[in-house]
Amino acid sequence: MLYADMNRNDGIQPFLAPGAAAIDPHNRKFTSQVYRCVDRAANQALARLQAEDGIVPSCHPGCCACCKQHILATEVEARALTEYIRLEFSAGQVRMLKDRTRRWLNWDRLRLQPSAAAVSPWGDEATGHPACPLLIGGICSVYPMRPITCRTHFVSTPPRYCRHDNDPRTSGKSPLSLTEVVRAADPFSAMIRDRIEAGGGDYLKSIMLLPHWLSIEMGWELAPAA
Repeated sequence: MLYADMNRNDGIQPFLAPGAAAIDPHNRKFTSQVYRCVDRAANQALARLQAEDGIVPSCHPGCCACCKQHILATEVEARALTEYIRLEFSAGQVRMLKDRTRRWLNWDRLRLQPSAAAVSPWGDEATGHPACPLLIGGICSVYPMRPITCRTHFVSTPPRYCRHDNDPRTSGKSPLSLTEVVRAADPFSAMIRDRIEAGGGDYLKSIMLLPHWLSIEMGWELAPAA
């Protein structure tokens, strides 16, 4: 099976299905090309929702409650993202990211313990969900290389619903995600899956929480003990 239909417009070279060839899955150019396809598919789905159903996403710049979710990424995405960090971040920015990642991992380790609130480095946020370490001042610091799960997450409900969803101290309605956008990106998620498996990897085992991938790919050895 070939993904040749993407080749003409996006510059993504066709590749064979799993098992046909050993392909290096850690390729930032490939990932960037896939992301361009995802963004276009997401925009088309959003335009269709607005034209046919009058549905417009309520997401807007600075609205970042979704960055307090558990964000999953594949190894391919994590590798491309950390390559971007090494190219674009200063030494000071990397040090601060390392510190934020350490704090997130500590929170993740402590969150199920009864005494977590008393010892969490997140202070008042101990009972809520800390933001992704890559979020700075309400803005994603790796926006061009953010994972597919971030690129396709749109809601049609008020932003306060997203805040309630991530903070057990509050109560409110759950946000309504636009699943049509996620489905529109499925073919391109499959391209990443096939890329991993064609290179001999296990797709499911390659999916982890983004802060854990940051620790591994940056070589920080911050991952908490199991």
